[in-house]
Amino acid sequence: MGAHKTGPYDQIILFGDSITEQSADQARGFAYMPALQNGGLPIAMLPLSGIQAGTLRCDEQRLQVFVESQPTTKILTDSGSGYNTSNGLRTLPLFMPKRDQAHVSLLVVFFGANDACLPTSSTKQHVPLARFKQNLRDIVTHDMVRVHRPAILLITAPPVNEYTMEAIDLLQSGSHEATRTAEHTRIYAEACKEVGLETKEAVLDLWSAIMKRAGWQPGDEILPGSKAAPENVLLATLLRDGLPPPSLRRHID
Repeated sequence: MGAHKTGPYDQIILFGDSITEQSADQARGFAYMPALQNGGLPIAMLPLSGIQAGTLRCDEQRLQVFVESQPTTKILTDSGSGYNTSNGLRTLPLFMPKRDQAHVSLLVVFFGANDACLPTSSTKQHVPLARFKQNLRDIVTHDMVRVHRPAILLITAPPVNEYTMEAIDLLQSGSHEATRTAEHTRIYAEACKEVGLETKEAVLDLWSAIMKRAGWQPGDEILPGSKAAPENVLLATLLRDGLPPPSLRRHID
């Protein structure tokens, strides 16, 4: 039997909004936080750029990307319902451990769904595009992050199904005024990819993965999920309440 590690333990931190907050919810049969704690998470065929050595590993023959963890790795979340990147940047110093307390081997940054709310939205969660990008830069280059020299994985804003969101908005606010649109959210997903390219961090393009599964191809002007297109039944099955379920649905490929 090998020597038992007593610390400081490695940590994988999942950092984001309510999608991350519910990442241990197994009501739909799969949740990515328990999968990580179990030793690793294969993300089959998802468009991911900027793979780093170490915690993120790419198996080209099997066409899979693995997020790896060890038995002593602690999987933690810091997230909240309604969080955007501005909330995240303010809370980061409150939860990020000091280097002598733990070693953060991987930081998963998954924001954008709330940042991409429309400026007129009653949610007050909107973050202007330029500020959103700067917030992401500030998160991945924060001194309290860099001291750990972690692998960093940015996940793009997910798509939006306007048909479902319309009913949710009416129920929550009593208004037909949209809080999100498919096109506006696409812009924030692209912005996340741009930040990953600038900072040389890995990016998981969740937006494209789901949209391609729903029949979208690059260059298509009308997006699945937009009210300008007929309702997309397949997209509706991939999203819950107009946004992805917290499981990140392993079968999206």
